[in-house]
Amino acid sequence: MQVGVRGALERLTVLPTTPQTERVGVPIPFGAKAHYAGGVEEIVTWHVDFSSTDPSVADSANTPWVKGLMNPLAGGTTVIHATDPVTGVSSADSGGGTQLSVVGPLERLVVSPADVTRSLGRSFQFTAIGSDAEGREINLTQQVEWVSSNEQVAVAPNDSTSRSRVDSVGLGTTTISAHDPVQGLTSTATGDDATFTVEGVLQSLTIFADVTQVSVIGVAHLTATGHLVGGTTVNLTQEVEYTSSDPTVAKAENAPGDRSRIVALKPGTAKISARNPGTGLETAPGAAVTLTVVP
Repeated sequence: MQVGVRGALERLTVLPTTPQTERVGVPIPFGAKAHYAGGVEEIVTWHVDFSSTDPSVADSANTPWVKGLMNPLAGGTTVIHATDPVTGVSSADSGGGTQLSVVGPLERLVVSPADVTRSLGRSFQFTAIGSDAEGREINLTQQVEWVSSNEQVAVAPNDSTSRSRVDSVGLGTTTISAHDPVQGLTSTATGDDATFTVEGVLQSLTIFADVTQVSVIGVAHLTATGHLVGGTTVNLTQEVEYTSSDPTVAKAENAPGDRSRIVALKPGTAKISARNPGTGLETAPGAAVTLTVVP
C-alpha cells in the first residue's frame, strides 16, 4: 500500500484562471487550487479565504457554506485572491489571482444582428449584449428571455440548450426582442430589437464532399446547399443533420461548428445523406455522397 504525503504549500491559484465578467447583484463562484512541493495539486476551495483587491467592486462574506462566492457590488475591475489561513500563503504572492470585471446597472440591451433573413423552416441564434453607463458590456444571450412579436412568422422557444434560437414557421416579418429578468430591462425600451424576415421556401437539398476517398482515421467535409423555389440557393452546411448508412465505416459526428465533418473508421463504403431539421427535407436517395474508406 502506498500513501502519498503532501509537501509544503508553495502557491495558490484561483479558479477559473481566465478573466471573468459578471453584473452587479449576480453572485459569481470562484474556487482555489493548492500547489504543493513535489508537484501535488489539490482543490482547496473550502479551506481558504477569498478576498478582492477592490472590495467596493466585489467582496465575499467567506462564510463556510458559500466559500468562493463573490458578490459584485459596483461597476469596475478587481482581482480575486485566495489565502490559506494556516500558512498565510496567498495567490497574490505568485500572481495566481483572477480578474473580475463587474458591469453596473444596465442601461442598454442590444439584440444583434439587427436584421436577419431566413428561408422557411430555418432557425437563427441571436445575441444579447447588456451595457452600463460606462460602456462596460456583458453577454446575456443565455440569460435573457426571447420574444417574437409575430408567432405566425417565427417562435422563440427559449430552449435551455440554445436559448437565443428563433425558429421560422411562416412567411413574413417579426420583431425579436430580449427581456432581462434580473433588472426588467428590455431591448424594446432602448430601441435595440432585431427584425427577422422569413422569405423563400426550401425545395431541395444537395450535398458535396471535398473528397470521396479517404484513409482510415482520415476526415472528409461536406457542403450542403439548399435550393429555394425560384432558383435561389443558400448554404446550409452548418444547419443540416448528416447521416451515414454505415457508421462503423464512416461516422457523421454533427459537432456544433463543424457539423459536416465525416470521420473514416474502417475500410469500406458508406453513403452520406443530409436532413434539414426545420423542414424535414432530406437529400434525394440518388443525391447521397458515397464515401470510400481505404486502409
